[in-house]
Amino acid sequence: MAKEHQNELFPLLKERLLSAKAELSRKKQRDKERRREKRRRSLKTSTAEQFMNFRKRMLVAKRRRVARKKGIEFTVTAEMLSWPTYCPILGIKLDYLTRGRLKPDLPTIDRVDPKYGYHPWNARIVSFRANTIKSSASLKEIQCVLDYVRRVKDEASELTELRLAP
Repeated sequence: MAKEHQNELFPLLKERLLSAKAELSRKKQRDKERRREKRRRSLKTSTAEQFMNFRKRMLVAKRRRVARKKGIEFTVTAEMLSWPTYCPILGIKLDYLTRGRLKPDLPTIDRVDPKYGYHPWNARIVSFRANTIKSSASLKEIQCVLDYVRRVKDEASELTELRLAP
């Protein structure tokens, strides 16, 4: 008798379980759609200034994660930094809107003295290009490149003058 009772209940339990799973799935989908719609509305109403502030906070948060992994002190917040329109080293306009690809005009947080961590007195916003040049070259190497460029430019101007002379 007990076995017959189980055989009668099993299809009912299975049906209820499948029904509950389907309802849960529909609820999750509705919640997902509501969140997506709320996000769409908030993005439409956000201003360019709000977006810029968001990008600045994300840049600082990303650098903080990298610094933590490397064991470097990080006490800077987005509000503590000065956010220039142009790179103070190269003078190129910084692109705060682009995400993903590393481009020369992307803003990065530079440590003035690499011996110290990211502190308000030691952190500056510069272009990715300037930060790469600064971090991968010594002062002597930069001076050598500068001397070379000046020498080549002088030689080129002398050649141009000789060609133009009658």
